[in-house]
Amino acid sequence: TLQDPRRNALVWSDWVRASLYVAEFISRFSWRTNANTHTTSLSFASKEFFSTVRPTADTLNTQVDLVENYVNQRTERGSEIVTQLGFPSPYYAMVAGIDSARFRYTAELLTITQVLCSHVCMTAKYYLDVPRPSQVSTKLTPMIAIPGHGAFPSAHATEAHAVARVLERMYHSYAMPDKEARSTLLYKQAELVAVNRTVAGVHYPIDSWAGSMLGRNIADIVLGLAGYGEPYQPVNYDPNADHGDFNRAALTETYHDPASNAAVSFAEAIAAPSRKGDSAFGSLRREINREFSDWIGSGGA
Repeated sequence: TLQDPRRNALVWSDWVRASLYVAEFISRFSWRTNANTHTTSLSFASKEFFSTVRPTADTLNTQVDLVENYVNQRTERGSEIVTQLGFPSPYYAMVAGIDSARFRYTAELLTITQVLCSHVCMTAKYYLDVPRPSQVSTKLTPMIAIPGHGAFPSAHATEAHAVARVLERMYHSYAMPDKEARSTLLYKQAELVAVNRTVAGVHYPIDSWAGSMLGRNIADIVLGLAGYGEPYQPVNYDPNADHGDFNRAALTETYHDPASNAAVSFAEAIAAPSRKGDSAFGSLRREINREFSDWIGSGGA
């Protein structure tokens, strides 16, 4: 008799599970581009969840001035920026109060969320093809090596806000006593990671705007696949609209009052995606339930 594939997934190597997660997600991920309007739209399970347009030259020149304003913060933030070149998972773990031993499968979900964000971001970057700040202006010299791909949207901002969103939803799912305080700290950490890339000179603020909203919706899709699904709102982001520098408070206000940000519009909410009965994501929910139940039962010690 064949074993339940989800049971197999738990005893196989983590890289095998990662391959299964990626394969399942990518098999349902698609995109559309329009060369005339310079728009790129991203969809999952044939439902569009994010769309944007290529920043104009005038927009990038304006953004360069904003990036220049951050240069004087490099001394203070330099060491942190260097440690965040890859996935800055330890920063989230410290704020979230979780460790990879007790929260093995929670950490696994957070890691695969960041991996999937990277896959989606690189697709958008490829078609939007936005140069880095130092490639637009000689006034800026980045403090780290220029990544070998476009600037817009920011993958770091996408990944950071996706992780914050996943953990926020989990805190509420498991009725954590300090869920509001921890969620606030997580989003502040996400903002810090995103802005650090602007301080480093490799991203414009619009990259963080786009990434933060893209990451939120990727997180909601992943949560749906893992069994935590709730309706979410597709986002259209126009980087050429008149709006200010990136900051978390403005982003929160945008979701509470869409009319407050001319650059953002929301489509009608869509249901969270369902997963297949033998989905590898299905094994995660059960194990994460156990991890949080044990933690809450021990008083969070």
